[in-house]
Amino acid sequence: MTRIEDNDHQTEEITDQTEETNLEDEFHSISLETSHSLYLHPSDHPGLILVSTVFNGENFNEWKRSMSLALSAKNKLGFVTGKFKIPSENSKYFDHWQRCNDIIITWILNSNVPEIRSSLVFIPLVVDVWNDIHTRYTQSNGPRIFELKQAMSALHQETMSVSTYYTKFKMLWDDFVNVSNIHKCICLCTCKAKAQNEQYDELMKVTQFLMGLNELYTNIRGQLLMMNPMPKLTQVLALLQ
Repeated sequence: MTRIEDNDHQTEEITDQTEETNLEDEFHSISLETSHSLYLHPSDHPGLILVSTVFNGENFNEWKRSMSLALSAKNKLGFVTGKFKIPSENSKYFDHWQRCNDIIITWILNSNVPEIRSSLVFIPLVVDVWNDIHTRYTQSNGPRIFELKQAMSALHQETMSVSTYYTKFKMLWDDFVNVSNIHKCICLCTCKAKAQNEQYDELMKVTQFLMGLNELYTNIRGQLLMMNPMPKLTQVLALLQ
């Protein structure tokens, strides 16, 4: 009886070892290149915070831009845009896709305030998490453009330094350009329309910026407005400083 029990015990050990070996072989059956979209670097852990901008429900455009850049740098932007479709469960890539999906969800959750995070934690697909945030917090273009134009008109330097005023103005202007969906011409034009449009856009930006300066800068503001062509906003800032 003792020998039979020993044999059974040895058989169980052999079976366990075989299962462990098979699982290990299966795990290492795919070797992904570092440039592959499903590749995860050892530093890509669930506790990673990709962006410093925490989404609080009111800074959607800034948060979206920061998160999109971070995911693009990680070669994972296609997961939230829906470009990378879910492979079948029989696919050798399914487990790798699932790991990427889950870890990107944790990255997004890490960048949200607790009130928003709790409403997203049970959504299984990262593309649905992304779309849920987008649907809930994106404003239609019309009201948002009005809001930003109004904010820029109301913005004045007052007690702020020129640098601080510039930073606040540029945030509003960049947000305005983003929601306006202004398409940039990228074709090789032979006419001067492209350059003229860019010059006009810069003129509108600079004049809007100058409107909010304190009366202390009246003289230099007048000199800048007389210049032809109008200097770019970064040059204006340098002159004011």
